[in-house]
Amino acid sequence: MVLRFFNSMENFMKMTTFLALILLLASCGKSELSSTEILSSSIMSGTKIDSRDELGKVTVGVTDADSTKICTGSIISSNIILTAAHCVEKQDAKKMRIVFGSKITDSKNTVKVEAVAVHKDYFHNTSVGNDLALIKIEGTVPSKYKVLDIERSSLLTLEKGTPIQVAGFGKNKTGFFGGGAGTLRKGQVSLDQYSAEEKLLVLDQSNENGICNGDSGGGAFVEVDGELVQLGVNSYVPSKKKGSSTGDCKSKSYLTNIAFYLDWIQMTMAELN
Repeated sequence: MVLRFFNSMENFMKMTTFLALILLLASCGKSELSSTEILSSSIMSGTKIDSRDELGKVTVGVTDADSTKICTGSIISSNIILTAAHCVEKQDAKKMRIVFGSKITDSKNTVKVEAVAVHKDYFHNTSVGNDLALIKIEGTVPSKYKVLDIERSSLLTLEKGTPIQVAGFGKNKTGFFGGGAGTLRKGQVSLDQYSAEEKLLVLDQSNENGICNGDSGGGAFVEVDGELVQLGVNSYVPSKKKGSSTGDCKSKSYLTNIAFYLDWIQMTMAELN
């Protein structure tokens, strides 16, 4: 039976040794992320970007002092970052860092967090909505970055199939050997369901170029008159099967709808400042 899969016993032994080494490293690595931690969070088959890219100018990394927790966020004012509630609900603001760069481990381009506000109706279940949080940073964002005009999202009427751009610091491959978390990437998917009156919007990523495990809190954008308008905040992908912590990143992704929560976002921004 072994010969059906390997050309020789020698190759089989090499592969066995390789797998054993992988498992050993996974069990010992201090900064290794579990599949549960990153289930709702990378851009599969995405293109690496930095702050010279329009998406890179509005996207930041959200992490802790050791870069062991990876999420993404978007810039909605000179000192406020929009992200997912499940990224920050159990985090100590004093230990959090915002990364202005293309690598989550880029310690030279990080700023500390002053305060965090989580939506009051978020109850640890992303599928029911309310998965939003605002982060107030110390100081202001670097001059080469841009502030998004989130009010424009409430004015849009979009059809199914509209091209949507996504960005995040998550994995770029699915499965056991999936990797790449911690590098900023972008991808393009299409809109599946959207209404300004619904809590969630849905993206079709059957082209295998969308949100996966590591992009939590990042944005989904549509281009209007040459400007990026953020529609939603990456929240979750459905599990492959009931009880599984592995996301099915090749079907649909679910995002918190900014237009629906615009009043809360604006009110909370005012309170933080």
